[in-house]
Amino acid sequence: MSEEQRMYVPSTPLPPARTGALTAFDPGTRTLQAGFQIAPQFKPLPVDILFEKDVPVQMRDGVTIYADVFRPARSEKVPVIMAWSPYGKAQGSSLAVMGVFGLVGLDNSIVSGLEKFEGADPAYWVAQGYAICNPDMRGIVDGEGSSVLWDRQDGRDCYDVIEWLAEQEWCTGKVGMSGTSYLAVSQWFAAAEQPPHLAAINPWEGVSDVYRDLVMRGGMPDTGFARQLQEGSFFGKNQKEDIIGEVEKYPLVNDLWENKIPAFDKITVPAYVVASYSNTLHTAGTFRAWRRMASEEKWLRIHNTQEWPDYYDEQHQDELRRFFDHFLKDHDNGWEQTPRALFTARP
Repeated sequence: MSEEQRMYVPSTPLPPARTGALTAFDPGTRTLQAGFQIAPQFKPLPVDILFEKDVPVQMRDGVTIYADVFRPARSEKVPVIMAWSPYGKAQGSSLAVMGVFGLVGLDNSIVSGLEKFEGADPAYWVAQGYAICNPDMRGIVDGEGSSVLWDRQDGRDCYDVIEWLAEQEWCTGKVGMSGTSYLAVSQWFAAAEQPPHLAAINPWEGVSDVYRDLVMRGGMPDTGFARQLQEGSFFGKNQKEDIIGEVEKYPLVNDLWENKIPAFDKITVPAYVVASYSNTLHTAGTFRAWRRMASEEKWLRIHNTQEWPDYYDEQHQDELRRFFDHFLKDHDNGWEQTPRALFTARP
């Protein structure tokens, strides 16, 4: 029923301001040597990184999407952290992202530019013995199929990529997910599908009910950010979901909107959730998700700043590494003694 209810509009090509240095389709494997900079504004790489670009991954329905993988150049099996979003896997070095970072007081030199927008930076994580996988979701850039916005289709596709990653010869078989905003929401959907090799998630501020948190807030139509998402992202070659048209056609909750609520009672994977009281879009949804998820191993940190400075903060990055080291590398590092709920504040 919900598949039939969805409405679509044509996608548009990625505009120059949102095109990163590595956006062009160029499959192959290369080594980025320590000291490499994607552009002068960005952090140089601390270690050699093996970069596999535009790797095809086939979904269960036959649709092919493409992923970029960054992993240690030395021969070893490593766990992998995946970031799922519709903004373009190479957008970290785009003019649009550099400008957005500046709006919240972030210097572009804190990241390598190889990260997905709002995702984990390969420069940090590969040096710590992890791989980073940045897929373009279906319908995005060169990916086949039509894209959807915050939907259980995200969960099914994430499941397929996670299980594909676990089978790679360089992977230990353990996969984690991390990221803010869309990258956080996609983790609710992925974890609810219970892929066998998903070992831990790190949702960093994300809505948990598209109808109540995004388009009909407090029972009143509020489509400003939804329109911005639809018109300012989801760039590709096929179609993208018409969330604005759906709000107008289906103002009351139906199967389509129910399909955009993750099955929180099926989320049992370890989770390190970050929320804030300062984000008018994500606050309610993040706390709701924390309460509803069934995982017995879940941690919550609450902060009072903006999500991107909080996510890329050196101390918080190291804290996240302790979480992933424990669940993706089986390190006995005392993570389980971390307070289950913690508030960190900055003046």
